[in-house]
Amino acid sequence: RMEIMEYMLTIIDKPRADLSPTAPRITVLQIPAEKVKIVIGKWGETIDKIIAETGVKIDFEDDGTCMITSKDAAMVARTIQIIKSLTDEPKVGEIYEWEISRLESYGFFAKFMNGKQGLVGSRSLPQGTDMGTFRIGQAVKVRLNKIDDMGRFELVLVG
Repeated sequence: RMEIMEYMLTIIDKPRADLSPTAPRITVLQIPAEKVKIVIGKWGETIDKIIAETGVKIDFEDDGTCMITSKDAAMVARTIQIIKSLTDEPKVGEIYEWEISRLESYGFFAKFMNGKQGLVGSRSLPQGTDMGTFRIGQAVKVRLNKIDDMGRFELVLVG
């Protein structure tokens, strides 16, 4: 037995720093228990879309523990990104990738995956930016500049 162990140590002397990208893995994510229903969605539509897009398996515990199982590390990361975008509350000063939902003469509205919407006013756009370059459905990076008393989001285009 010791001879086998010594031989094994000549091949690999310490564990690898990370798993192989194709090794099966379970990633645990904790979300507020009351937000599990947001991830699942009406009739399971939201979770079905996530699974269809990423190919992962998602299980929830009653306390909000979310277990994501997959062999593809990139898809696990994408799943975590989707779930966080659905459950996290936007914070002032943070940068997010939101999707343009409506174009107006005074700017455009961008929406977050959980249905929250904010305005990027034309005055906050970089000088020389043409509103014609934007289209509905386009992903844009924005910084949450302010949340007013009525809960509306004021966004600023970044990058």
